[in-house]
Amino acid sequence: MAQACDRTSIAALEQASIALGHAVDAAILGGAEHLPLSQAAIDAVLDYALRHARRERTWFKANQLDPDQGDLPDIEAMLTAAD
Repeated sequence: MAQACDRTSIAALEQASIALGHAVDAAILGGAEHLPLSQAAIDAVLDYALRHARRERTWFKANQLDPDQGDLPDIEAMLTAAD
């Protein structure tokens, strides 16, 4: 897929990225004939993503680029609370 892509064309790169995303989804979800994720699985993925994003934001808090940095714990508190 990547070898056949015209790397000078933005449209071709976008289409290759979409095709790659679909291939990854199919591999993760078990092929084209997959069942939708359960609500519990969706909730678990979203909860993890929220915690991960907060950890990432906390890690880079010292850069002072986060608009809500006052809401973030310091790194020591984040690491202590990590589960």
